[in-house]
Amino acid sequence: MLADINLLPKKEKKNRSGLYTTIIMTVITLLVAGGLGYWMWLLQGEEASLEQDMQQQRQQNAALQSEIEGDATEQEAEQLEQVVTRVREAIIEMQPIMQNIAGNVPADGQLIALAEQEDVIEITVETSSNTDAVAFYQDLEEVERFPRVMIRTIDYIESEEHYLTTITVNLQAEEEGNDDEAE
Repeated sequence: MLADINLLPKKEKKNRSGLYTTIIMTVITLLVAGGLGYWMWLLQGEEASLEQDMQQQRQQNAALQSEIEGDATEQEAEQLEQVVTRVREAIIEMQPIMQNIAGNVPADGQLIALAEQEDVIEITVETSSNTDAVAFYQDLEEVERFPRVMIRTIDYIESEEHYLTTITVNLQAEEEGNDDEAE
């Protein structure tokens, strides 16, 4: 009888624990990622629902606020109407004043600037001579609507050979007591 002799090396069992660990970790990672994805999906749904609820609440608040304060467009319309009324009154008040000023500008003169502020009008006129400027001043002084007219400056512009005259017109008469105190 012959003895069994095996000359082949013994087969060792393969170490499969690394493979099992990798598979288990992969499955756990996929489960965690899936769970987090599902949780994020739920949170986004809740966020959309809450955003919709907030939008509805804002609309309700705006409706209640407009009832309390009145319609904003109505208020704007009333304010605009008041402004238009004031502008029309100012235009009506300034129209005869402008007619008086424009009607007295000398024939060879030109009205350069006109500024009105708190019942004082600053007029700048260009004339060919200083006598025309003084005549314009005297014409304005004769207008009953202008209680006080003053010449501020008469400047000769040599390069253009004309005079620039600045005249101040007070639309309201100053109190005589103030004039006596000033003297």
